[in-house]
Amino acid sequence: VTPTRDPAVSITVSPADTVCAGTRVTYTSLQAYGGSAPAYIWKRNNTTVATTASYNYIPANGDSVSCVLISNYQCRSQDSAFSNVIDMAVIPIATPTVTITAIPGTVITQGQNDTLIATVINGGPSPTYQWYLNGVALPGADLDTFIFGAFLNNDSVSCMVTSSGMCGNVRGSGYVIMHTTNVGVAQVAPGHSDIMLVPNPNKGDFTIKGALYASGAGANDEVSLEVTDMLGQVVYRNKIIAAKGRFNEHISLGDALANGMYILTLHMAQESRVFHFVVEQ
Repeated sequence: VTPTRDPAVSITVSPADTVCAGTRVTYTSLQAYGGSAPAYIWKRNNTTVATTASYNYIPANGDSVSCVLISNYQCRSQDSAFSNVIDMAVIPIATPTVTITAIPGTVITQGQNDTLIATVINGGPSPTYQWYLNGVALPGADLDTFIFGAFLNNDSVSCMVTSSGMCGNVRGSGYVIMHTTNVGVAQVAPGHSDIMLVPNPNKGDFTIKGALYASGAGANDEVSLEVTDMLGQVVYRNKIIAAKGRFNEHISLGDALANGMYILTLHMAQESRVFHFVVEQ
């Protein structure tokens, strides 16, 4: 004797009924007394969308999904059963909008400290920050505020923000262009030739060479060298003599230096020069 039973069906959804936009979800049916060949009718917003035991798709916000079981159980009390209804909540993914404010501004005197502040919209509760100088990530510059005092003219400063929250890990960025003036920096006489730092990037070993005067008629000038990281910590300091205004000095910072951007400052009687260089061990 086969007992008479009521067919029944319930559905679950994975990963959840609240998902980020673009997430594919899977609905699975669990039936009882469906018989040897149960049939299924999946409904989305009261429209038939599938006739299999499970159903998957990318939902829209507010979608309602349910399932109808058609039973062939021998001693069923009714032919069909209706499942629970799952209402979907879909959270849109918003790209962070980043605005950078410079204090005192984007036009400063060479060597003057400038404070850059990143303001974020759609960053989530705890966004993360990474500052870049001319496209190179600055080690340790991972707060919403970045203070720096060795900008060169036309330096590009950007901040990449990664959003947080359920639908986080989305990135957005903003940038500013810095303009520096030579107010307060002594000018050299006409005919001054450029000083070079080669190679750049390097492994912490590089050469600085050049002439304080293109004619080579200068005196034996003392040049102070100082290398700092992007946090302002001094990693190297030395003095050299530019014989008749010329020099060719090899500098080795060692292989323990972290990868990243560094600043070489040359202090001379005629001027101060600042170089950005990248260490890639």
